[in-house]
Amino acid sequence: MTALRVLHVASNLPRWGGIERHICDVAPALAARGHEVAVVCPPGSPIEQRLRESTVRTIPLTITRLHDWGKLLPFMRAMRGRYDVVHTHQGWDRMVPGVAAYLRGVRAVVMSQHAAPKFRASGLLLQRILYDGIVAVSGVVGRLLLENGISPERVFVVQNGIDVGRWRSEPPTPVRKQLSIPSDAFLVVGAGRLSTDQDKGFAFLVRALALARRRGVNAFCLIAGRGDPLPLKNLIASLDLSPFAIYLGERRDIPGLFAAANAVATPSTLPEGFGYSALEGLASGRPVIASRVGGLTEIVTSKVGYLLPPGDPEAISHAIEDLAADRDKCRRMGEAALARANQFSLDESVGKLERVYECILNRSDNGTESFASRGVESCH
Repeated sequence: MTALRVLHVASNLPRWGGIERHICDVAPALAARGHEVAVVCPPGSPIEQRLRESTVRTIPLTITRLHDWGKLLPFMRAMRGRYDVVHTHQGWDRMVPGVAAYLRGVRAVVMSQHAAPKFRASGLLLQRILYDGIVAVSGVVGRLLLENGISPERVFVVQNGIDVGRWRSEPPTPVRKQLSIPSDAFLVVGAGRLSTDQDKGFAFLVRALALARRRGVNAFCLIAGRGDPLPLKNLIASLDLSPFAIYLGERRDIPGLFAAANAVATPSTLPEGFGYSALEGLASGRPVIASRVGGLTEIVTSKVGYLLPPGDPEAISHAIEDLAADRDKCRRMGEAALARANQFSLDESVGKLERVYECILNRSDNGTESFASRGVESCH
């Protein structure tokens, strides 16, 4: 397709998480396909730091609230005559940058919806006036957008993707030796942010480990991620699991940690928009123990892991026991997991995103055009 000038807006993402990871995957991939790509992000943020390792240009701008109108002129200056597409990703990024793109007459203004939407009447009006399309990162999110009153012709599903080869090729992190975890022990690893509302569900994983160990399973679990570890550490201590359940803090060697594991756990209790950690577990060739919520239901199948009721330590413990007792089953699931992960490649995801951009631009220039006819799944 014709090379485009694309601006991704991540001006309210100062930390690291799934959306940030998505942008840092997609922006360089678009640039590698010949597009001119830039990313607006807070100076010194993880996005800026990681994009320095690529050829993608960054623009230092920070949005501090939804109606941060003092940033309107800086955004308009940044967009002046430069971009065919402006693509926003997070709630506070959508108002001021969206208005700037509208006033600049950007031909295609797009937002991604990465989580379950909660549009009020003002939000519906905002997306109708300022945005030409909404990209849902899973079919679940797409259906929720429709339930929130978004017009079907404006909603298009582009599931996230990853570089599967990177996860499969990483050597195991020597974490077992460092932490004195026996080579024959069954190791479950989870990765994600820690939060007070337990949305990643790691407390339930710890409780499940306690149940499995009481029933004689030689199992360990490691948890990596940013956040306040005190509640989790207190739970581990109260269950007398300190040698067996370990919080590692924030790590950049997650592929190696997953490679050292026998299984990966994503025990979320709130609907995941997509579920990167589950997909990365599959790409590592490991069975995934996941909750039956949100986009996780589109990633994990019975051939590659377990979809369990959210917040159920007993169910998680039985999955751990099942895999620990049958290592051949664990291996077979791991092999199927890798094949499953290949269905969510970054290359295919970025190709669909290109077609979304192209279709919006053609619709803008020529009237109307069906997204579905160009190989993009719609929610009609």
